[in-house]
This record gives sequence, C-alpha cells and structure tokens, in this order.
Amino acid sequence: MQQVYQHFLHFVHTLKRGIYILLSNILEKAAFFLIFLFIARLFSKDTFGLISASFAFANIVASIFEGGLNFYFQRESAVRNVNLNEELNNGFNLRLFLFVPYVLITGIYFHLTGSAYFYTSLFIALAVFAFSINNLFNAILFGRNEYKASFLYLLISRSVLILIVAGKLYFNASIESIALIFALSGFIHTVLLWRDLIQKKIRLYFAFINREIIKRILVSALPMGIGMIMVWIYDRVDVIIIQNYLGYSFVAIYAVAYSLFKLPQSFANFLLTPLFSELSVTYGEKGYLPFSMMKNKVITLLMFIVPCSFILYYLAKIVIVFLYSPGYMASVPLLQLLIICIPGLLLNNFTGTTLNSCRKERIVTFSVLWAAILNIVLNIVLIPRYALIGAAIASIITEYFTFFYQFVYILKSHLLKEDSHPITNSGH
Repeated sequence: MQQVYQHFLHFVHTLKRGIYILLSNILEKAAFFLIFLFIARLFSKDTFGLISASFAFANIVASIFEGGLNFYFQRESAVRNVNLNEELNNGFNLRLFLFVPYVLITGIYFHLTGSAYFYTSLFIALAVFAFSINNLFNAILFGRNEYKASFLYLLISRSVLILIVAGKLYFNASIESIALIFALSGFIHTVLLWRDLIQKKIRLYFAFINREIIKRILVSALPMGIGMIMVWIYDRVDVIIIQNYLGYSFVAIYAVAYSLFKLPQSFANFLLTPLFSELSVTYGEKGYLPFSMMKNKVITLLMFIVPCSFILYYLAKIVIVFLYSPGYMASVPLLQLLIICIPGLLLNNFTGTTLNSCRKERIVTFSVLWAAILNIVLNIVLIPRYALIGAAIASIITEYFTFFYQFVYILKSHLLKEDSHPITNSGH
C-alpha cells in the first residue's frame, strides 16, 4: 500500500511540474478540435476531408525540413551550451532557406491532386511552416523549463485564432479565409516567441549559414530529424493513401476517429516533454539512467494510459455523435479499434525520448524507419481490402513494433542501471 501511495505522489509531482505543458496541449488540441468540429458540421465531408489531407501532407513535408533541430536545441538549451545563440541563429536561417523548396513541393502537390481549393491548401501549408518555426523557438523555453511563458504565448495566439474563426463562421466565411487565419495565428505566435528570445539576449538575424556550425549541429540533429520524418510519415501516410484510394469523405470519417485517438498522446506530453530535458542532464552526468527513476516514470505513464483508454472506449459513440452528428457514426468502431493502439503509442514515445536523451538517435531513426516502411506496406495492402479498418490495423501493428524494437535495444545496451550515487543537485 505504501508503494502505491509513493507512486501516486510521484504522479502528482510530475503533473504539477508539467502542468503548463499539459495546459498547452489541452489548449492546442481544444483550439484545433473546436475549429475542425465547426468545419465538419458546417461544411461538407469532402471539404473537411480536404482540410485534414492538406494538413497531413504539409506536416509530412515540414518534418522533412525540420532536420531534428527542435530536439537538438531543447537538449543544448537544457545543458546550457555556451554556443547556443550562434547555433540557433544558423538553425533558424537554415529553416528560412528551406522555405522555398517547402512551398514549391506543397504547391505542386496541391496543384497536381486537382484540388478545387488550391489556395486553401496553400494557406494551410504556410500555417504549418509558421508552426514549425514556433516549435524551434519553443525548444529553447522547454530546455530551460520555462513552460509557463510558452503556455502564455500559445494562449494569446490560439485565442486570436478561435475568436476570429468563430466570427468568420458566424458570418458564413469561406474555407479559404479560415485557412488564412491559421497562418495568421502562427505568425502572431512567432512574434511573441521572438520577443522572448530577445529578452533572453538571444539575437536572431538574417545571415548566411556557417557551414562548419551547421555541419556540427546536423551531425547530432539529423538522426533525430530522420526519425521524426518517419514518425510523421507513418502517422499521416494513411490519410494520403485513403484520399487516393477511397476519397475525401472517407478521409473525414477516419480523421474524426484518429484525432480523438491521438488526444492522450498530446496530454501525455506533461511527462514526456520535461522528461527529455531531465534525462539528457541525468545521462550526461552519470553515463546511464537510474532504473528506479525510470520505473517511476513508466508507472506514472501507465497511470495515465489505463483510465484514458477505458474512458475513450466506452464514450466513443456518445462523444462522436454529440460532437460531430450521427453522420459520423462510422467513426465509432474505428476509434474503438484504434484505442488498442494507445499503450503502444505512448510507450514508444517514452522509449524514443529515452534513447534520444542518451544520444542514441540512430537507434530511434532505424526503429521508425522500419516502422514507416512496415506501415506504408500494410496500408497499401490492407486499405484496398478492408478500407478504413485496414488503416486502423496498420496503425496498431506499427506502434507496437516501434515500442518493442526500442525497448529491446534499451535492455540489451544496459542504459538502465541501479543507482548507487544519486544526483541531488541537477535542478530538474
């Protein structure tokens, strides 16, 4: 009983420490959830499917150009890298330089797919790029545990997004103008984060990229970046395949189930985001991770996973019908099937965070590379035969494959050890 109480206290402590991350994720999910809900109810299924597919493709392309810089700068901010300002400036200018190929790729794709709403899709692509810049700046705040400031800036930008979209919808706005508001919200967030960096005496300016500096950064960051690309691919490629095989209305049905299934992952970031900084420091000082500390983290995560899974499963029909209307009843069995995936999804997020913090980025890259290949093959084989159920099955197999691959490596490489010299002054 005493042990259960201790684990409960650890859960409460972790929740308090990550409360602003939790609030940020609730805010982000709630903002997009509400807007997507309005779009689903006020526009056709094809339009809603188009919006979902456009975000999916833009996020995949954006992940290709992120290069793992977000993870790199969070880690370097956490360990107080003395060259952080110079390195961040080079990383920022690299991302700006890559804006041109990003726009070309997304623009050509949206044109070739014959979208009737080309400018809507293009505005969504611009919004996703702005979000990418914001994630880069946020990495500095996360590395320094300044989660409250990050939350406040997000609150301002997303409040503007919700208010303007609500006003536009009230006056029967076009879908193009709503997509443009996404981009506006991203730009407001950029300005707020930039101002914060200036206050921290981190100066960003437009300049040529220093080859030696960017090479040094990418040697460490690229493996994490490639891993993130693979994650985005197997997280979003099913939507692209569904769009091409079944059409936008099927994308809409799948997107409703998938968005609700992914909610626990966003909320679990109250543990995973600070965990990356904490484990980076601990591994840097010890050369291993204490087994007892990691056991407590896993138990805390499981205490979150189990009730979330049961609640989502039993309330699936009520939530979908109430929020989206009976027209989305087909999403209910999909959501209930995807819930099987939640433990595998959150546990492989945990093992991936652990490996990245121990500078085992290449292992994470290989695991998600194989997972992405497996997911693409499964979707191509299963979707034509079993439609949306096939996509859900592919997701379940992929998430558990990723977890077991990473978990076996952690055990074999002896990254976890009994702690004989606990650190008491890490500040984390």
